[in-house]
Amino acid sequence: MQEFNIDSFNNFIHDLLENRMTDDDYTLVMEELGFPRPHGTNPIMYKSGCHNVDFSRAKYNLAYYPENRSFYCFSECQKAFNILDLVKTRFELIGDSKSTYKCVQWICQICSIPFDFADTKQKVIEYDWKKDIGKYVRGKKSIDKQEIKVYNDNILNYFPKVYHTDWINDNISIEIMRIYEICYYPYRNAILIPCRNINGELIGIRMRLLDPNSEHKYFPLYLLNGDNYKFATNECFSGIYQAQQAFK
Repeated sequence: MQEFNIDSFNNFIHDLLENRMTDDDYTLVMEELGFPRPHGTNPIMYKSGCHNVDFSRAKYNLAYYPENRSFYCFSECQKAFNILDLVKTRFELIGDSKSTYKCVQWICQICSIPFDFADTKQKVIEYDWKKDIGKYVRGKKSIDKQEIKVYNDNILNYFPKVYHTDWINDNISIEIMRIYEICYYPYRNAILIPCRNINGELIGIRMRLLDPNSEHKYFPLYLLNGDNYKFATNECFSGIYQAQQAFK
């Protein structure tokens, strides 16, 4: 595996998107991102998952032009994407931000295309646990840490404290679900999982969708009025507020 070189990597990206990926590869990537079956042939119209987390709320406003392999959103985004831009945008939207390196690697894995660039982070031989866990400790900041928004936790009062039998059958006790403020969203048939920071402030809510036909199992909570409670899951240590004494 060759050492990481930015010029070689950029040349690889161009060759990947323009030459190595087939039309079937493009379709496969869109399917893996969760996009429903598109309409039309030229342009091919996808649901606008570039700005809608929930595809059920999206319309077919994202056009794909096979002749130049470009995307264009005709609704909220009003801008063009290549497939790499779209992959990064989609992951950021669902709260799972990835670097360009990770997105290119993900595309290659999906399309079974050789990826021969060593991640510079893999050069670390000894695991530095203090550095890794430091971003979760008060006063510590990582270089690429995203702004963490604090939400009004009164929103939790609007959802019934109902505990789904699926989780009870999986040996998750009602007592534990009460401690972690698990509740239920009847409209979406979803279990809600609030996340608090170490100070007890509400920083996001995830939905565990129970409908087996859902595009994804997990989504940030989106309300009917458009309010959302998404957060960067890779920047947050879930359960740290409730379990901090045990950690100490």
